[in-house]
Amino acid sequence: MKIAVTAAGPTLETHVDPRFGRCPYFLIVNTEDLSVEVIENPSVRSGSGAGVQSAQIIADKGVEYVLTGNCGPNAYHTLSAAHIGVVAGCRGLVREAVEGFCSSPPTTIDRPSVASHFGMTGSTGMGRSPKALTLARVDQESCCGCGVCLDVCPVNAISLRQGVAFIDPELCIACGACTRECPTGSIRLG
Repeated sequence: MKIAVTAAGPTLETHVDPRFGRCPYFLIVNTEDLSVEVIENPSVRSGSGAGVQSAQIIADKGVEYVLTGNCGPNAYHTLSAAHIGVVAGCRGLVREAVEGFCSSPPTTIDRPSVASHFGMTGSTGMGRSPKALTLARVDQESCCGCGVCLDVCPVNAISLRQGVAFIDPELCIACGACTRECPTGSIRLG
């Protein structure tokens, strides 16, 4: 079976990218032998339509499932129309996501996991600046400095400074991984 994984880089040892339409790479993986076809995503910097364009590329490759962090409405509907299952919420290394997929039945989503224009730089489509919408913020008073957020950030945008999480606004892609995993609820988007 062929599956597609959104990836930050061109190998199985890179992180799953949390954005479907704007991921830098798609790795088309044959689950029988783990052979990989690397596709640079031409839609990564598209002004609009990245989700649909990316979904069409994936559909043309004959994949049965997509593994990604998040999938917006246009991409989701295009993939669904092509009878491609979407497994969202994936994180960590691509190899780990593929191994997890192969070891247990996939749980697909039945609706988009994020709003339109998620991960788009320069415009949110919602009348607000991208940083106002996407920047993850840390409540320094409640942060316990455990480092869980560092481990789950797919783009290494988080570091500890004086025992408190710090999020680099130039690197944050608003995937929400840190907000979901923070044990004290100290990190929020927006």
